[in-house]
Order: sequence, then structure tokens, then C-alpha cells
Amino acid sequence: MSESKKILIVDDDPNLREDLKDVLEMCDYEVSSAENGEEGLKAIEINNPDLIISDIAMPVMDGYEFLSELQKNVQHASIPFLFVTAKGQYSELRKGMSLGADDYIFKPYDLNDLLRTIETRLGKVENNTKDLTMRFESVINNIRKSIPHEIRTPITGIMNQAERLLRKNPDNEFISDSVLEILSDAKRLNRLFENYIFLTNLELIKEEELNEIKSKKTYLPNSIINHICKYKFENKNRNFDIKLSEDLDELPIHETHFTKMIYELVDNSIKFSEEDSTITVNSMITPDNFKFSISNYGRTLTDEEIKQIGEYVQFNRDTHEQKGLGLGLSIVKKVLNLYDGDLTINNNNNRTTISFQIQSK
Repeated sequence: MSESKKILIVDDDPNLREDLKDVLEMCDYEVSSAENGEEGLKAIEINNPDLIISDIAMPVMDGYEFLSELQKNVQHASIPFLFVTAKGQYSELRKGMSLGADDYIFKPYDLNDLLRTIETRLGKVENNTKDLTMRFESVINNIRKSIPHEIRTPITGIMNQAERLLRKNPDNEFISDSVLEILSDAKRLNRLFENYIFLTNLELIKEEELNEIKSKKTYLPNSIINHICKYKFENKNRNFDIKLSEDLDELPIHETHFTKMIYELVDNSIKFSEEDSTITVNSMITPDNFKFSISNYGRTLTDEEIKQIGEYVQFNRDTHEQKGLGLGLSIVKKVLNLYDGDLTINNNNNRTTISFQIQSK
């Protein structure tokens, strides 16, 4: 086996425990033991075994009681459980199986038979795990492919029809106001959904996909920053000051990820700053790193709130209408985690500065 499986032996006979422990360790199993069911429950919490071998007749807590208690714990109920016992009556066997035992081995047992049974049970668990993993991945892949399309289509349809109504009824104030509200809500819903999908895709990146993603590059990053800032700030009639260092030819980060981080940070600064204030954007290049920062006056986060930045965390919603699930900073943080980057948030006299740093080579 590529990795040693853990087996717990529960039996009140110390000689049997030690003999069986020696045999299993010779077969490359990692073995722990307990003298009764009560001690077995404690050993499970410590060792988290892959399989349990238990006697039935034991003091303090017998095998049946032990198995019953084990079945009450969702985390441990699926561990393969083998009874090793001298009792061979059908009623005893049925009782154990009805409680959740996976198999019986009767004393005196043949070691080869016991080892085959152990291997069979562990093999079934491994196959079931692989099957569940494959099914899970299949469901996830279907969701990633079909759900975005199924939701984007009607949202896009609503926005297109709203814009069409506006063009056809430019002088109808009642229709224009109503349609503008519909269009605004549709755009808000669309942005929320796209951010949710973006974050979900980041969460679902597989290890084998990571190297390919990290091999992609962003070309002329300052040009991207400049374009996003001018588009967003001018569209919202906001005052801004951009100071960008000499542009790099490329950065070792996927352009989609870099662009998304800049967009979210710019949008965040507009959302939480005072309308008549100036938003400052800077970039800086060092021999090994690229640093981006954006500063604004207005709503600030406490140190505790900064620590709690998460996918669905919004702070003081009763006093600060935020419109959304608070995904923006979570997306930035998740992207930076992929590239071993750093996110920093500083507050000083009602001024918030958010910056990130990633390797430039």
C-alpha cells in the first residue's frame, strides 16, 4: 500500500492484542489498541483508524455497546468494523450486523483469513471513496458548465429587453424610470452572480490545473490598471489621481486574475468612499515585486473586520448599505493566495489604503 492504513484492536485479552498487533505491523499497518469499548472510543479520537477489529465480550463496555456508541458519531460511523469473537450463534451474528458491523471473524481464526478480510474491507472503502470522488467531480463539472449558462441567459435577456424599451420610449418618463430600475437590478444581480461564479471557480481549482494557470502571464499590467481606473472613475464622475511606475512587460499572473483584482479594488474604493473625495491609485516595481495600492476617504474597516474578510461577510450592514454579498475583497484575497501574494489594508484618519504585492519575476 502507498500509505500505511491505521487499524485499532479492541480486546480485553492483552496477549491476543499484542500478538495481533505484531502480525499487523509486520504487514505494514499502523496499529493501536484498547482493552475495552470505552477505551476504544478514546483511541478513535486520537488515532482516527481506517478499520476497527473488536472483541464482543469485554468488561466496562462490550463490543455491542462500543459499536452502538460508534454509530452515533457521524464522523466515525463509516469506519469498517470487524468483530473477532468465539461466539458463533446466528442470533449473535445478526445482532452485530444489525448494529452496523461489516464482518465477523470467529476464534480461533486463521491469520491469512483475517488479513484477507482486512484487505477486502479496506479495498471496498478505497473504491467507494474513489467512486464518490468521481461522482462529486462529475456533479461539480456539470454545475460549472451548465448553471452559469442557464442563469446568464435570462439575466442577459432582461438587460437587453430593458435597454430596448428605453430606446423605444425615450420620452415616456414612467416607463423610463421603471425600466431603469429593472435594468439596475438586473445588472446588480448579474455582477453578484459573476463574482460568485468567479470565486467558486477559484475554490474548485484542482492541483493538476494550478501549474498551467500559474504559467499564464499578464502583459503591460499598468496599461490594464490605467484603462480600468479611467473607465470606472470617469463613468462615476469621481475625482482620481493615478501614479503608475514604469510599466513591466509582463507579470507572472493570469491576466484574468490580475484584471479581476484591479477591477474589484477600484469598484470597492468607489463604493465605500466619499463622493467628493479623491481616490489615489499607485503602482510600484521593485527588483522582485510588483505592488499596487489604492486609497480613499470614507468607510473604514476595523482590525477585527479585516481579519474576518470572507466570502459572505458584510460589516455594519444596518448602517452601511453595501449591495452584494461582499465577494470583492474575498476574490482578491483568494487570487493572491494562488500566487503567494500579500493583501494589506491600512486605516489612518478616515483614509483606507488597500494594497497587494506579487512577485514580478
